[in-house]
Amino acid sequence: MKQKNKLRAITESYPDVRHVLQKTFRQDVGRPPVDDASPDLLATIEEIAAIGGAGDDRRRTESIRTCLTLDDLREALKTQGYDIKRTTLYYRLLPRRALSVDDDKCKVPIGLPAAKKQAPLLMHLDYVVKLPDHDFVVAPRHQMIPSVYAACFINKAGEVGYSGPTYIAIRSAKHDKSISANHRDDFTHLVKLQEFKNAALDVSNKVKSIVIITLDGGPDENPRFPKTLASSIDIFKTHDLDALFVLAHAPGQSAFNAVERRMAPLSHDLSGLILPHDHFGTHLDANGNTIDFELEKQNFKKAGEVLAEVWSDTVIDCHPVVASYVNSSITSQISSKIDEFWCDRHVLQSQYTLQIVRCDSSDCCGEWRSNFFQVFPQRFLPPPIPFLQASSGLVIAINDSEQDRFYGSLFQRFIID
Repeated sequence: MKQKNKLRAITESYPDVRHVLQKTFRQDVGRPPVDDASPDLLATIEEIAAIGGAGDDRRRTESIRTCLTLDDLREALKTQGYDIKRTTLYYRLLPRRALSVDDDKCKVPIGLPAAKKQAPLLMHLDYVVKLPDHDFVVAPRHQMIPSVYAACFINKAGEVGYSGPTYIAIRSAKHDKSISANHRDDFTHLVKLQEFKNAALDVSNKVKSIVIITLDGGPDENPRFPKTLASSIDIFKTHDLDALFVLAHAPGQSAFNAVERRMAPLSHDLSGLILPHDHFGTHLDANGNTIDFELEKQNFKKAGEVLAEVWSDTVIDCHPVVASYVNSSITSQISSKIDEFWCDRHVLQSQYTLQIVRCDSSDCCGEWRSNFFQVFPQRFLPPPIPFLQASSGLVIAINDSEQDRFYGSLFQRFIID
């Protein structure tokens, strides 16, 4: 006991000695935690997983979903000097919390718990608490499709942030579809909202002359599809834009989509909520088949309004959320004709990018609203180009597989172009 007291006194007087002794003589029984020997292990794993990472495929968490297997990660750690057993590495990667989220790929069910998780819940006294005995589907396609639109503000340093107002258009999955024409109409609606005034309008209360839209590349909004092109041309002409850029993240990069960061708070508000499927009376028979189509539409509308009411009370990063139910009777008109001659002069379309830019002819497009043409005389943005730092200076890499290659900035690409 005296030796322990003397040892404790020495370690208190000399912190450096205490650090060495703690590694040599451990007081706890058993194998030391891996964090003691490798305190920067989690940071190293995060760095490895972020390369080629993607958002959760069902948008249930804010975490990055890596495309590596557990064996690949273990081999990558070995190259950096970490020799960790496979089981230890597996337990290190287990999540400490779970969040669920809903968007176009994960619809909100009707008549069932909207989000299966536990959370504090505040209910109105007029509501009657009811829970189903089973979680069977009420009927086929009894779901809501929320289309989420997030505006991102640019800070004083010129950097694009992840915070801003959010608009959610809720539609019936049975009576409506998620198509590019609906997204076009949603954009026209959200720029008129008071909550989006600072983000979408200029000093003259017109839509800002340059609009950049990032997407997840789904089939209803992929920039290389003709219907997306037609809807984007409608937005460009309707709001008299100087430039419209529609961008889709490449595979494995959806984790950087700004909208994904607002999904988890929206899903959290659905905890314990069951959207009513028979508010005005049941429209289903004993087999779950629809027997009254008009009553079915009314029940779907009521469920959508309840969902919109819940989400409209949400505040994300001190910014409001505006949600509304879009009636299925409002059918968006799809532009069927595309003027190929007009597109040849104003449109540049690629795998992940759609660029629509005003031309320099005042008879065709009128006068420029901004100085975009002075900054970008080429009008269209150049594609990503791999560079190499050679002895003679900066050169273009012959192929993407060369080592030490990097993709230059926008202005470097303009100089080479």
